[in-house]
Amino acid sequence: KVEERYEQYQKRFPSKEHFENYYKRLGMTKEELKADLKKRLLFDELIKKKYKLTLDDKEVKEYYEKNAKMYERQEEVKASHILFRLEKNAPEEKVKEAKKKAQEIAKKAKVKGADFAALAKENSEGPSAPKGGDLGSFSRGRMVKPFSDAAFALKPGSVSDPVRTQFGFHVIKVFEKTDASKVPLTEVQ
Repeated sequence: KVEERYEQYQKRFPSKEHFENYYKRLGMTKEELKADLKKRLLFDELIKKKYKLTLDDKEVKEYYEKNAKMYERQEEVKASHILFRLEKNAPEEKVKEAKKKAQEIAKKAKVKGADFAALAKENSEGPSAPKGGDLGSFSRGRMVKPFSDAAFALKPGSVSDPVRTQFGFHVIKVFEKTDASKVPLTEVQ
């Protein structure tokens, strides 16, 4: 049952990598997650036996329909970026300099076969630079609006022109895009 629940849980995510990133962000290993699932299954069985609780399919479906918002997944992108920092009120000269650097790197990043991660490690001034600029997956609104708008406008595999935000200029590469969806009733059951 633990393996079955683990597989069901994994299917909620767009890919195995997204799933692994999720439980790693929670600070768990695969084994710890399975142990947690086992505890939950045992708890469910205990409650059912002790209190004779059962839900029929009709009740589950009604709950699912009443709480539909809880089961919606937002659209997500998996992206990396290269940041050229700028202070909010930087003088025009600094703005031009940062934009020029960003344009040069964007041009290099758009070349077929370019190693975006290496370019980020070498050039980015952001905290994600050591990880090749990797920001993981995020939904709309999790990043500042100009960044988010640019990332969601890109097709997987493409690189943006420099995007200005309050942090400076970003060159963004989108690796994956996951459409908004709803967790199926069979999973919720």
